[in-house]
This record gives sequence, C-alpha cells and structure tokens, in this order.
Amino acid sequence: SGHLYQWQGRNCVKAVKAHEGNTGALYSTDEGIASGGKDGKVRLWSHSLEPRAVFDITTFGSVNPSVRSVCWKPEEAKLLVGTMASEIYEFSSTDSENLHGGPLISGHYKEELWGLAIHPSRAEYATVGDDCTIRIWDLRSRKLLRMRKLPDRSRCVAFSP
Repeated sequence: SGHLYQWQGRNCVKAVKAHEGNTGALYSTDEGIASGGKDGKVRLWSHSLEPRAVFDITTFGSVNPSVRSVCWKPEEAKLLVGTMASEIYEFSSTDSENLHGGPLISGHYKEELWGLAIHPSRAEYATVGDDCTIRIWDLRSRKLLRMRKLPDRSRCVAFSP
C-alpha cells in the first residue's frame, strides 16, 4: 500500500502514506528512517514518521527506478540506492546531487543476457538481453559508457567495422 506504520506494543498508533505503490526498502539510523518505493522516490523521516526530505530517483535516468534497497549515512550526508534495473546510485542527502553523474554500477536486470560483441578497434564491448537494452562498456575499466532502450528483447549484437 505504500504506508509506513508506527507501533506501540500491539497497537498501531500512526500510519503515513510514504509511496505510491509498495514500499520496497527501509533503513533506520540514529537520525531517522529512509524509505524507498516503487514510485522511484526515496524519503527521509524522523523516528516519529514526520517527513524530512524527498528525493526523486526518476531524474537520474534509470531504466526502471523502482527502489529495491536504500542505505543512509547521515554523518556523511549520503544515500546509496539500488533500483530494480540493477543500478546503484550514490547521492547527497542534503541537495540530491548525484555524486557520480550516473550509477556507480549497473547491469542487465531482467531474465538473461544473450548477446556480447567486442569492438574491432576500440577497447569496448556491447551487450544485449531480455531487458530490452543495448549497453556499451569500457573493456579496461568495466564501466558502462552508454545505454539505449530497444523496442524488443535482443538475442545477438555485432559491431559493423
């Protein structure tokens, strides 16, 4: 339902609507609680469930920004967020700045990876799969360079010289 509930013993004393759709992640610190939802939002709360901040992961360019995990380090003002698209983002919990200009890591996220091709002259390779994306990777650093959404699943990929 997207709600967070506060309990005293066996009694529910407070319910707040945290997210549209389900709440997929919670993280508690001495400073408060971080929640992440299917709506692509991360919210910070006090321990009494008073809202403190909202961050919109959909603005980071994720293929599927539904939040699956969240960690909050208030003493460093940082949030680490994992999405359904197998991406991990690190951003500032004070101004929502993406600290790396994109995901720390990413990968194919649905069923299987099928196609792999190495570029004939550059240190790059391409992958495709069931998540309807083509991804170009740097061979040396193993970092994602580019990604494009495709209209359908793919089974093979090749570079044209």
